[in-house]
Amino acid sequence: MLRKLLICPYFGEPPEWFDLWLENIQRLERDGYDLFFETSEHAFAERVGEVLGVEFPRGDGYKVCDFRCTFGELFADELSSYDYWGHTDLDCVYGRVGYFLPDDVLGPVDIFSNHATYVSGPWSLYRNRELVNGLFRRQEDWRGHLENPVTTGWVETAYSELVERAHEAGELKRKYVSWQTRDLNDFSTVHYDRNGRLLEGRGEIMVAHFRRTKVYPPQLR
Repeated sequence: MLRKLLICPYFGEPPEWFDLWLENIQRLERDGYDLFFETSEHAFAERVGEVLGVEFPRGDGYKVCDFRCTFGELFADELSSYDYWGHTDLDCVYGRVGYFLPDDVLGPVDIFSNHATYVSGPWSLYRNRELVNGLFRRQEDWRGHLENPVTTGWVETAYSELVERAHEAGELKRKYVSWQTRDLNDFSTVHYDRNGRLLEGRGEIMVAHFRRTKVYPPQLR
């Protein structure tokens, strides 16, 4: 089984649904997923300085999102025994990840995103290899994006363009899909069926992302 490490830095008070999220995501261990949860902003900032040689702008918990594409280098020691690394969000509920993304589907892919057009923050996976881990350095202003005190969202824009160019050049293979909730405002039809499938209406999904409502769907508790 391929080993995958989901890296989730989060600073400050966890959301009120954190225990539910933790219980939910731990189910993915059977599919080869482990979780590395960094809660110290000071430790993360020191790691950023030592590994990347840039200063982490403190005080905005969302800024860490701009560092997601650098996790392969930042957490190289923790990743030494893993085939893939990835990132996700705490405002997610997970369905049958192993069904949607078995090893024979993931194995040929270098970068997988659960979004149809770009590298997605709520769920993306990266092969643990030097080219993939250091791809962010090809962006001319990568330091500027990381040191900017304002979250630029460049992982979903400029970095995703790097991924596309490398894919078209045959340097790596990326796979973009959309196995997540289509409606980001209404989660009334999202539910688990008796077989443990996560459904939106009648269609099965891999991830429900309630980033706009910030309310854990009560029927999924």
